[in-house]
Amino acid sequence: MELLIYHPTTLELLEVAPNTIYASWTRRLYEAGSFEIALPSQGKGVEQCKIGNIIRQGKNSGIIRYISQTTNRGQNEIRLMGQTLQGLCCDRIIVPPFFYMTGTIDPLYSYDRIKGSGEAVMKHYVETQITQATDTERRIAKFTVASNLNRGKSQMAWQAKFTRLSDELMEIGRYTELGWSVDLDAANKRLVFDVIDGIHRESSQSDVAPVIFYRGMRNVESTQYTNDQNAAINTVYTAGNGEEEKQYVTKNGGGTGILRREGYNSVASDDVDEVADGSKAYLKENEPKETIEAVSNGRTEYRIDWDLGDFVTVMDNVCGTLLRLDKQITEVEERYEHGISEIRPVFGEKKESVLKTLRRGLT
Repeated sequence: MELLIYHPTTLELLEVAPNTIYASWTRRLYEAGSFEIALPSQGKGVEQCKIGNIIRQGKNSGIIRYISQTTNRGQNEIRLMGQTLQGLCCDRIIVPPFFYMTGTIDPLYSYDRIKGSGEAVMKHYVETQITQATDTERRIAKFTVASNLNRGKSQMAWQAKFTRLSDELMEIGRYTELGWSVDLDAANKRLVFDVIDGIHRESSQSDVAPVIFYRGMRNVESTQYTNDQNAAINTVYTAGNGEEEKQYVTKNGGGTGILRREGYNSVASDDVDEVADGSKAYLKENEPKETIEAVSNGRTEYRIDWDLGDFVTVMDNVCGTLLRLDKQITEVEERYEHGISEIRPVFGEKKESVLKTLRRGLT
């Protein structure tokens, strides 16, 4: 599969590498995805494989963060690793308005605060930190934000200060069930941020053709089921501003008896709505991680019958019981090698592995 290489600021096409030895792309709904690509070191286009350049392969685009070359007993290849274009949001922290003010500072501007739909909140932070950043050096050339359609929760309140932009987008996304993406619009030479509002394709609805993944239907080759409740929280006490008995504290969740698992978090705010949404987001972040990973065989077509962010029905035999779960597709890994492709969807949120943590640190 050919690899297209673009200049990072002008988005001009620099070269096309016609052959790749191996390629793996992992798209993630709530955070930056990743890629790993191997090219013959003497092949066309390798001279443009430079750190920071943007690449495109099929429908996937990313930014090169890591390059290595191996020459050993006839093996001569270049390996590229990096992030999908969501990674550009990993390069910004949320700088609140007060940082640019002089004189008396209004406490209202001590955080970057916003109320609105889930989509409006996410796009607000991308605009204030990238496309319309007060410090023009923080802006990214040709980076745009798609029009706001007010998808997700109809009304929410959020605040952020000196946290990574991608981390806030991840937390808001999980809370609102909206994914996010940054795509290369090569024809118009621009990078486009938008949210991903998955289609409900569960078997319980009738608006669109349902999608069911089940080995009994022969549309998945293998599955791995995980139910991880080691760090789950189902009841949270969330504190706002104030001290001692004057501090505002709210409770969310409904665990009882031996099944009640309590947690605590704080939101530095006097706004009741911000504290409430922060509390609900904390619960969402600490839900049990019930996940099914699978290998799809193409009987249901990727990006046509289903895609990242969609809600589908997954069935699997677990501990002697046939489970039927409605899950969102939160991750898809695409592997290409020797002309053979393999698609691995992940249904539900999985706990971050040690390997994933290490890889994210590298990128």
